[in-house]
Amino acid sequence: MAIRTFDHSGFIVEDIPRAHEFYETLFGARPLFIANLKTRTYDGWPIISFVEMGKHRFELCLARHPLPPAADSRPVPRIGFAVSSDALSELPQRLAELHISVMPAPALPAGLGISGCLRLRDPDGNIIELAHWEGHVPSDGRAARGAVQVTDVCHVALEVSDLPLAETFYTGALGMTFLHRDAGELGNGRVILRNGLGQLLFLEAVEQLSERSLFCGPDASTAPKVGSGRPHAGAHIAVSVADDDAYDEIEANLRAWKVTTDGDVRAAERPAGERSEYFYDPSGNRLQLIVVS
Repeated sequence: MAIRTFDHSGFIVEDIPRAHEFYETLFGARPLFIANLKTRTYDGWPIISFVEMGKHRFELCLARHPLPPAADSRPVPRIGFAVSSDALSELPQRLAELHISVMPAPALPAGLGISGCLRLRDPDGNIIELAHWEGHVPSDGRAARGAVQVTDVCHVALEVSDLPLAETFYTGALGMTFLHRDAGELGNGRVILRNGLGQLLFLEAVEQLSERSLFCGPDASTAPKVGSGRPHAGAHIAVSVADDDAYDEIEANLRAWKVTTDGDVRAAERPAGERSEYFYDPSGNRLQLIVVS
């Protein structure tokens, strides 16, 4: 069994109204829900979830204390959104009108199905990429007037401290497909994987994860400690499977890997029968396993 999609992912921000305005102005993003989570790990942690940015959700979570500065030299973590080829050609002018700096992302290897990638940062320094996803069927709906229509999350990039171990974990435990290996943007090594839908995962090797990746949004006193690093529980990527059998198999894989897990911190809020588990990959990146039929 393999994970089917990256169902949702997001960023930690210091000012949710400011971030909301940015994403609404740029993408016409509309809230799916706004909540103050009150769970074992998250006691009153504000979160806003956008749905009209494609088929899969994108979330903003409020930082409890100042975010570590974003390093210009560190191109990860980042999230990539799919846009049409027509929209991509108009993006530089639209971003200039919004006074948003943008630059071409480094060229990707051929055959990945992603092209024309542009890179920018939101007001909190989080990295966004906009690219054409070949063969992707866009979701229904239209962006607000003047906004950029994004149709889905097409790729996610993470930093990992042990690239061979990360590759084995994501292909073995989560069943992702290996596509490509090269030196990467930082020159330390990179692996590119694909899930069942065709979304890509870029794993970039680093000596140690940045403060942005390890940032503890909710509460350091309750967040789990991963490896030799400090406790953290920031933004996450939710990986989905299609049914309970696939969920059981991947959950068994996680047990075999003895991953750090904090279970389902929102169990009390979920409908009967809904399943979820928050866990950490071997480098300390936070993920969530869910079932989406």
